[in-house]
Formats: sequence, structure tokens, C-alpha cells
Amino acid sequence: MLVLLLPFVIGVILSYLMQNIAKKIGDKLKIDKGICAAVLVTVTYIVAISVLVLLIWGILNVISTYISNKEIINSITVVFEKLQLALTKITEKLPVGFNEKTSQMLTKIGENTMNEIAAFTSSLAAKTAKAIPSFLFSCIVTVVASFYIARDYDKLVKFLKGMLSENTTKNVSVIKEILVENVFKLVKGYLLILVVTFAELTIGFFVIGVKNPVVLAFFIAIVDVLPVIGVGTVLIPWSVIAFVTDNLTRGILVLLLYVIIVLVRNFVEPKIIGKKVGLNPLFMLVLIFVGLRVAGIGGMLLLPIVVIVILNFYKKQMVLERTNIKNLHSI
Repeated sequence: MLVLLLPFVIGVILSYLMQNIAKKIGDKLKIDKGICAAVLVTVTYIVAISVLVLLIWGILNVISTYISNKEIINSITVVFEKLQLALTKITEKLPVGFNEKTSQMLTKIGENTMNEIAAFTSSLAAKTAKAIPSFLFSCIVTVVASFYIARDYDKLVKFLKGMLSENTTKNVSVIKEILVENVFKLVKGYLLILVVTFAELTIGFFVIGVKNPVVLAFFIAIVDVLPVIGVGTVLIPWSVIAFVTDNLTRGILVLLLYVIIVLVRNFVEPKIIGKKVGLNPLFMLVLIFVGLRVAGIGGMLLLPIVVIVILNFYKKQMVLERTNIKNLHSI
């Protein structure tokens, strides 16, 4: 349901965030709050799209810079040449018949790999081309839905409250407060982790002597926020290439930088996230790990939030029950 209704969920969240700002602007300018909220939502989407376009342009610019760099191309060529030479030396020491079979097997593996890559690329291109119209339509629906939800937010809330019992409305209100509070705390926590990783990478790249250290550190830090991908997807291959091309100093420094970032991340993440949401760091680490194994990145992000909401709701209910019991005893 969340996937199917995602454009409307985004519209509700964005409209909710704009209500207080819209009320203040509306009161000052003596304009209807709904119209102010709708305009703010539209402006937010325009800014978000502009930032996204600039970000994509920056990524493509960095990629094109590194692709056109002759040193990197030469390094990759040297890596493949050395691997080929190593395989040739190994096969030369094998018996003649076995040597021929090995050569045939490697050739077949190479052909199959190339065929698999070609098929995957073709399939990915076809799926992307097929998904573009649906994606664009979803984007349009999201913007339009956000506009209407923001404009009629108070009416929609009133309608939904009228459909629920008083007790359910109170519970939903409590859950909403807990959810909003803890989601903001989680976002702040992960932003802090991103800043720490970015600082480590920037300092490390300056020490190593990498070109465009700040830009490169920024993009790798964003990648590192997703632990399934992680900073290792960039730094480990980089280190291997440096070792193979006889650049031992750079290889060791990049590998050392990777180890430092991983150690700091594993130590800092449970502490920062656990402290922000008021949970024990070990318990937070368990939730992150279980969520990641069960449902990937989505599970890693959602499971801690769900458990935090349940625990806080239960605590508030317990406090309310104890208060009611004390009041009864006092009567």
C-alpha cells in the first residue's frame, strides 16, 4: 500500500511540514493558509528539482573528468595487462593437455561473462526506458497531489478525525508526535554521520594528494550513508589498483583510510543514532542489522523507527495508566 500510495504519502508529509510556516506567512500577509501552503509546496518542488539537476550535473562532470584522465585509464590498462600476464605464467607451468583445457575454459568464461554483461545492459536499458513514462507520471501525480493536499489540509484532517473514534484519534495523535520527533532525530543522526565521514575523507584525500578532494569526499560520503553499498565499493578497488600498478604508498594509505572510516562508523553510528532516539547503542545496532538482513536498506531505516514508536507509545500508555490508578486511589 505504501508503494502504491507513495505520491500521496509524500504529499501528506510535505504538506504537514509546510503548515506552521504557511500559517505564519498567511497571518502576516493576511492570505489564506491553504493557498500559502500550496505555494510553498510548489516552490519546494522547484528548488528540489533544481538541486537534483545540479547534483546530477556535478556527478556526471566528476565522472567525465576521471574517465578522461589518462593516468586512470593507463592504471586500469596496466591492471588488466598484469592479470593477463599472471594467468599466462600460471597456465605455462601446467601440463600441455590441461593447459589447453584451461585456456578453453577461460575463453568460454570470458565469452559468457561478456554475453551476460551485454544481456544485463540491454535488459537494464529496456527496463529503464519502460519505467521512464511511469516515473514521470508518478512525479506529476506527486506534485499535483501535494498541491491539493496542502491547500485543503485542514479539511482533510477534520474529515479523517470524523471517521475515527475519540480514543483512536488520541492514539493516532500520540503516534504521530512520536513518529515525527524520532524521524527528525534519525535524520539529524545520519546527517552527523555523513559530516564525520566527509571530514575523514577530505583530510585523508588531502594527505594522499588526490585531485578535487572535497568534491570526491562529498560523493563518497553520500555513498557511505548506505551501508549495503558503503565506502568500500570505492576505496577497496582503488587500493587494489594502486597495489597492482606498483603505487604501494597510495594503496596502503587508501586502505588505511578505509579501515579508519569503517572503525569510526561502526563505533559512532549506534552511539549517535541510539543517543538521538534514546535507545541503548547495542539495541540500536541489533535493529539496524536485523532490518538490513530482512528487508535491505528500507528495513534498516524502517525497523528502528517502528520499534521506537511502539516502545515510546507503550511507555506513554503505561504512564497514563499509572496516573489514572493514582487518581483512583486518591479518590
